[in-house]
Amino acid sequence: MAAERQSRRGDRRVEIVEWAGDRWALEELLLEADPSRALVAAYLGEGFLLAALEGGRPVGEALAVPHPGGWELKNLAVDAACRRRGIGRALVEGVLARLAPGETLWVGTAEGVPWGLAFYGACGFVRDHLVPGFFLKNYPQPVMDGGIRCIDMVYLRRKKEES
Repeated sequence: MAAERQSRRGDRRVEIVEWAGDRWALEELLLEADPSRALVAAYLGEGFLLAALEGGRPVGEALAVPHPGGWELKNLAVDAACRRRGIGRALVEGVLARLAPGETLWVGTAEGVPWGLAFYGACGFVRDHLVPGFFLKNYPQPVMDGGIRCIDMVYLRRKKEES
């Protein structure tokens, strides 16, 4: 199942597709969202992976894995040169389209990083719970997002509406 959308810049089209190839082919994007290759490797084989393709080139990805009561959006990234064009939102909507009505989509993001919380809020997610010290406990090196050190993870949720 592929969805196509026109970007905000010109007539370039972005297609959202389920990625059937080698998942590590999207390594650069995957590591943009999660800087630990070891952690990415631990969940990369689970769930389903969507890719945003522009002219056949991957410019974004979303990986969803099973989670109690639904799915977790474990990894989401858009190439820096392609941001602010609706590609991230299209990937989130593509993930939601694959869920059964009533299932919940969870996502964890760094607490205190305003753009991540704003993005997911704009996509309809609401705050659920906090995991204190998540980034300190799970990453050997400091994790930074736009100059802000990530310490705690906040989980957000969005329930897929009944059709």
